[in-house]
Amino acid sequence: MCGARDLGEALRRIGEGAAMIRTKGEAGSGNIVEAVRHARKVLGQISHIRGMESDELMATARDLKAPYELVKGIHQSGALPVVNFAAGGISTPADAALMMQIGVDGVFVGSGIFKSETPQVMANAIVKATTHYKDPEMLAAVSKGLGASMPGIDVRTLPESEQFATRGW
Repeated sequence: MCGARDLGEALRRIGEGAAMIRTKGEAGSGNIVEAVRHARKVLGQISHIRGMESDELMATARDLKAPYELVKGIHQSGALPVVNFAAGGISTPADAALMMQIGVDGVFVGSGIFKSETPQVMANAIVKATTHYKDPEMLAAVSKGLGASMPGIDVRTLPESEQFATRGW
């Protein structure tokens, strides 16, 4: 599993052998903004490549610094060749459902569960929200009686040296 903030980074990691891609949010922050930003970027770039003419793919692979065969595969399939899940900053059932609605294959939630007031209840609610992300009535139901979620951190207030999402190349 490797993290990615954009499609070029994801494809380089896949080219190196990654079997899963995690779009990077800011781990431990309880702030979904970065996870949303990175997932939308990766999925938007996939959509863009899907709509390209075949003769544009080599230049796109060059610009992304990614293997041409992987770019060509995305053009044909419209998807990454591995599972793409979101992690970092997801702390509520609504956050998990949002990431699924954006188009990731799954979510990973750590601090959002363990730093909540009722971890077992929160974990169950997030699983249900991930499974039933297209059902607003279910999402409303599982979001009741959870207790307090983990406190959120404004990522903009963190020094870059303390940000997890900016690590890597």
